[in-house]
Amino acid sequence: WGSVIHVNNSKIKISRTLIENNDYQFTDNVVRGVISLFNGAYLQLTESSFTQNDAFYLIANNDSKAEMSHITAVGNTNSNSSNGNFIPFAWMHLGSDTFRVENSIFQNTQGGDDRSLGGLSGKCNLIDNNRDWPGGSYTTGTAQFNNVAGGDARQQSSSDGVDMCQQDTFAWSNNRDIEYQTTPVNENTNPQGMPGEAGGLFDAGFDEVYDNIGNDEFLLTVQKEGSGTGVVISDPLGISCGSDCTEVVFNGTLLELTATATGNSEFIGWSGCPLPSNNVCFITVTESTTVFAEFQPDDLIFKNGFED
Repeated sequence: WGSVIHVNNSKIKISRTLIENNDYQFTDNVVRGVISLFNGAYLQLTESSFTQNDAFYLIANNDSKAEMSHITAVGNTNSNSSNGNFIPFAWMHLGSDTFRVENSIFQNTQGGDDRSLGGLSGKCNLIDNNRDWPGGSYTTGTAQFNNVAGGDARQQSSSDGVDMCQQDTFAWSNNRDIEYQTTPVNENTNPQGMPGEAGGLFDAGFDEVYDNIGNDEFLLTVQKEGSGTGVVISDPLGISCGSDCTEVVFNGTLLELTATATGNSEFIGWSGCPLPSNNVCFITVTESTTVFAEFQPDDLIFKNGFED
């Protein structure tokens, strides 16, 4: 279908995803986007980025609904045009569809060429040109990124997109960034409060920026107990225990620790875990913490000499 993601008459949620280095190839006369929506599709897209894609549109929306928050779109181009290279559009808007985007960054990306059709809305988006963006949906400025050409589209602490957005309005959104951080983090610059305080502002785009971490940095330790063997892996990555059982993480970071028994052992359970669920421990780090995972030998022996 010429798209990275094609949604037809379905609901889809995409989060914490990097959509990058895709090259749109024309196979017919229909212009599609990196993500294309058709026939009543419903897209929920959050904490993701469009980086260095070659396409006419990032989102092609035809009689469908798209809701987006904490998106970064930067470094995208369009070389598939008879008029030569030009920067792509954020959306193609056709028919009786709706498109709302919040708390996002669009750099070197046009809005669209069809604002007059209605159905377009948003708030707290940082853009560097206002072509066909709905009034009141954007702030004009220039974001500063670490290294877009090298694949790092995270903002620098001095970027215009830092500390500019209130919580988004989508009921399905959780306001976590791509590293599972859940709170505003720029103590020195945040005009509305320190991290985690009511009214603190979020950064636009897919990732929070740490400007002055100091006491916002804590040590998470996994300690294995019992005489059995096993490993504990974290998501986001950092702990592989095994060999690496400690990790420095930022305040408010949500991690999933997954315990897997090895050899002839079994996982018994967690202690020190605030939210255990079978072999997974969910923990939001707000202080230095140790979580214990117990493994014991699975030494059941049946009369036939085998474990059934």
